[in-house]
Amino acid sequence: MPSTTQSNGRTAEDWPADAITEPGSPWGPYGILLRLVGPTTAIVEEDVVVFGRLIRKGFITDGASMPGRLARYTDMLPAALPHDDRYDPYAGPGETIERDCTREQADDHFRRDNIATFDWIDRDTPRWRRAASRAANRLRATKNWMAVRAAGWRPWNAGTRRGIKNVGDQR
Repeated sequence: MPSTTQSNGRTAEDWPADAITEPGSPWGPYGILLRLVGPTTAIVEEDVVVFGRLIRKGFITDGASMPGRLARYTDMLPAALPHDDRYDPYAGPGETIERDCTREQADDHFRRDNIATFDWIDRDTPRWRRAASRAANRLRATKNWMAVRAAGWRPWNAGTRRGIKNVGDQR
């Protein structure tokens, strides 16, 4: 497993190996195998593609940098993984770490992916309730988007200070 340091300064090898998610856990419906290592931190245990983005085995996620959210709002997980990867890309050995979008674009993807996830969760909602459900989903996604816009600067800047290249950087 590559040992790339993430924003929190830890590598996948730093975490205990005794908390693998079980089938039937809250993560099960999404087919994403995670090792939970704290109330808001998990490690991806196998490569997975989420919203068209490859999330590599060993990637450390904190649930879209929203404290307490990973444990309490498991329905955000599919949107949080690519968002965290956009903020703090996981490079293999010898690879340069470079972001492929701006922070604003990463947060906008997060909102869009939240809406898609919430709509998927509500896919069995009776037809007569779908309009209200979709409106509520957009409101939830917007609240999550507002939270990452308000607080996401800290992990974004921490990655930049560690040497992650931003889109358009000439360094």
